[in-house]
Amino acid sequence: MMKQEPTVLISGASGNMGQAMVVKFLAQGFRVTGIVPPNDKIKMDISDPAFTLSTVDLGNETDTAKPFRN
Repeated sequence: MMKQEPTVLISGASGNMGQAMVVKFLAQGFRVTGIVPPNDKIKMDISDPAFTLSTVDLGNETDTAKPFRN
């Protein structure tokens, strides 16, 4: 059985604090899923294979399940 890295989910990942948190968790070996709102104008330049960016409308109950579908 393979060891799986712990995963964190960060809402507001494109903001200043959100991006800092993404970088910090990636550096510590976590898998990171970053959540950004639809039509977010901020482009994230993170090309780590342990990082997944997910566009989610947190006001839409169905949409909030998107990051958890695999």
